[in-house]
Amino acid sequence: MKIKLFFLLLLNLSQFLFAELPVPKRPSLKSHIIDQAQVYSAREEAQLSAYLEQYFKSAKVTMTILTVKSLEGEAIESFSIRVLDEWAKDELFKKEYKSDLLFVFSINDRKWRLEVGKNLEGDIPDAKAGDFLRALPPYFKKGDFFGGTVMIIASCAKASGGKINAKVKPAPKRKKKSAVDYIIFVIFVIFFVMSMFSRGGRGGGIFIMGSGRGGGGFSGGGGWGGGGGGFSGGGASGSW
Repeated sequence: MKIKLFFLLLLNLSQFLFAELPVPKRPSLKSHIIDQAQVYSAREEAQLSAYLEQYFKSAKVTMTILTVKSLEGEAIESFSIRVLDEWAKDELFKKEYKSDLLFVFSINDRKWRLEVGKNLEGDIPDAKAGDFLRALPPYFKKGDFFGGTVMIIASCAKASGGKINAKVKPAPKRKKKSAVDYIIFVIFVIFFVMSMFSRGGRGGGIFIMGSGRGGGGFSGGGGWGGGGGGFSGGGASGSW
């Protein structure tokens, strides 16, 4: 009895640990924004909806914005694929609500994904989608999620022949390094070199590793060949 109870508890724990993030319901036709992370104010969401409507009317392109608090350990590429696969089952999605673009980002994971539909891969290839995302970090690092989202919508609209009546805010400028920052860096280099010599040249090669966070890391494609409403894995991912 105790052994059976132990295995039942273990099974429940494994289901809890490896449970997939639920797919949100398809948004209404009036608003293509699902702000689960609650990063936009009511006014900002209304403005974004207006831009998305202008985009649709000018280029017949439907774009959806999805924000989540956390991916719960799942890769953002697989999550976006699951979302589109689930939405594609809806008959309304197939007829009136075909999503040509999906921009999704996770606040806690600091990751984003721009999923591009087959019909737009000529206008927005992976490399161009990556360029759009690489322009995002200055906005998101300052907490300007609205400004960054407007920039993405405007960039996609311009690339695909659409038009929105939005004045894109310039990306926040990075803080210039002060003389103190340079002095600290020089001191660090001196200590590093001295430590290398003190070891007699042993222990060491110099190892440099880039980080995916903070630099707007980019990866093209998504490896998805499924139906998913006209998506074939085109797009780009990144982080801030």
